This record gives sequence, structure tokens and C-alpha cells, in this order.
Amino acid sequence: SGADAGSGADAGSGADAGSESFSTPQIGTYLDADLIRQTKPSLDNHDGGTNDTGSNSVQQSLFNHDKFQALQIPSTLLNKSAAWCFDIVTPLDRRSACFTHGYGQFVRGTGSVLYTGDITADVQRKVGLVDPEQRRFDPEWSAGLEGNLRYFSGSEIARLMGFPVYSTDDNLQDTTNCNACTCAPEHKKCTSCTRQFRFPPSTSSKKQYQLLGNSLNVRVASRISALGLFLFMILDD
Repeated sequence: SGADAGSGADAGSGADAGSESFSTPQIGTYLDADLIRQTKPSLDNHDGGTNDTGSNSVQQSLFNHDKFQALQIPSTLLNKSAAWCFDIVTPLDRRSACFTHGYGQFVRGTGSVLYTGDITADVQRKVGLVDPEQRRFDPEWSAGLEGNLRYFSGSEIARLMGFPVYSTDDNLQDTTNCNACTCAPEHKKCTSCTRQFRFPPSTSSKKQYQLLGNSLNVRVASRISALGLFLFMILDD
């Protein structure tokens, strides 16, 4: 499933099983373009560079405020002690927790949530991944995070799980899963484009989460199986 961004990103990247090297994409490359509300540190620059003004203008014109608000984590939930169990990632991260059918309903063990604000040193300290035995409850853990945490959309989770998501305005940088076939109207004869996936417009976020949480990406499973067989043959020798 989407045990981490590494497994999902591997399927979405188009990297061959025999590749000598592979770089896991950042979470930001899987986000819906209409959910990016402002310029953020460059997804390819950990030194704090920003996107150019033209790109930011395009992002702002695509921004869907209602969609963004619907995914926001309410303050009533953040004020509960259980919210401390949220696994929080930023657009710069290269991993996520496993997404299950209970995502959006339960906090612990159902999937990561996204921090959408400015990524400061304090934020990195608060959301950084640490070993469970090293975690200590901080009653002020959510200070500075309010209003900047949201759930992932169904299409974003689908991308993380390796599904080639169709969207006319997505933010994918991976051209393997192109969102528009340039060889139309001969699409059926095209061998360079992949089949693409999208939810029917009437599918609620809750139902999308349930479907994705119970799904299995055959491409990801086949790669894991191939790796297992490869390791088995190596150990058998």
C-alpha cells in the first residue's frame, strides 16, 4: 500500500526496477496544484529558495479556497490530546505514513497530514520524525501549527500510492504519468502514455479515503515481489 512515500513514489516515478540509482520525490510533487495557496520554499532547494513570481501567479489563479478549507484540520480536533499522534509532513519531506480506510476519521495510524505554512527551524523541530521511545508529550506541540495543517486529498494520496492520477491542473513533475496525451487523437495507439485514474465527481472525500485505504497498486506489489524474488535468489546462491 502507501506504507511510505518511497513505495508510492517509486511507482509514480517510472524508475525501472533495475535502475542503479533512485531519488524519492518530495511530497510537494504529489500535491494538487489548486491546493497550493502561496509561494513555498523550492521543492528542490532545501536552502530556502522560492519559486519564481510567474509560477506563483499561476498557482494563485488555480487555488481552490473551498477545497482547501474542506481539508483543513479543525481547531477542535487539534485541541484534543489525541491530535498529538498526528504524523505531520511538509512538502519538502520524502516520506509519509501508511494511508488506511480510516483516514480523516481517526488520528493515529491512518495516514499523514500536511503542514502548509512557512517551514521554519521551529516547525522542522516539531514535525521531525523521531523514534517512538524518544517522543515526549508537549502540551504546546500545536502552537504555531494552527491553520496550517490539512488532510491530503484523495487524488494526492492516490499519487503517493503510485496510481497515475488524471488531473488537468495537477502539480506532478513526473512526465511518465502525463495528464494530457500529446498524440491525440491517436491515443489508443500511443505506447508512451499510461492509463490514468480519477474518482467520479460525486465521490466524497470519505469514500475516496475508504477506497484508497483498501486498495492495492498492482505495479507497486509487482515491484516488491520482484525485489523479494531477487533477494531470495541472491541468498539462495
